[in-house]
Amino acid sequence: MAIYNLRKGREAMINVQICRNCSLIAATLTMLISGTASAEVIRGDGGPIAFESGYGTENGGSSLNRQWVIVNDDHLPVELTQFQIRPILGTRYRGFSIDYSIESQTPVSAIELIFIPFDIWGTPSRPMAATHIQDIPAGSQSFSSEWSTLNESVVSNHFVMIGYVAQVRLESGEVIKANIDGVIEEARRLSENFGADNLSLDQ
Repeated sequence: MAIYNLRKGREAMINVQICRNCSLIAATLTMLISGTASAEVIRGDGGPIAFESGYGTENGGSSLNRQWVIVNDDHLPVELTQFQIRPILGTRYRGFSIDYSIESQTPVSAIELIFIPFDIWGTPSRPMAATHIQDIPAGSQSFSSEWSTLNESVVSNHFVMIGYVAQVRLESGEVIKANIDGVIEEARRLSENFGADNLSLDQ
């Protein structure tokens, strides 16, 4: 597992004065680069890409292991700490089951997490949302969620999953949303054209 930080956010004030050929051009340029949160990126091994399905062994000839990636916004009071994916492929049901853990710095009233599957070619599929509306105390908590899909290849060809905490509702009623820049940057390592539209749940 490798951990590194993407650090973003600074303010700079530049005053520019130009004098040329006895003509004075005075300009004041203010650049404000802020509002982008710092992000911590965690990578992990998601287990063999080969798995047992209702049709037999999928990807049985491959030695590849799946990967998972967590992007945590440092400005949120809740972070995703780990998750494990179980692909499900049968004659009547196909989808993903994910077990995941969070760490909360303060009690919260609700959280939403987003998981984005990518196939072996780096093509993203529709994001999967998990919303928990309950009193969540400070500390570590574990959850499990399942999502179904109509497309068998989304499951059989799955290779990388990116997960992040999308938004948090505090006990005070304040809702804090994650900055998605870090998520998009990580996703573009897999799919260079990945953008904010790919994070929409209405695809």
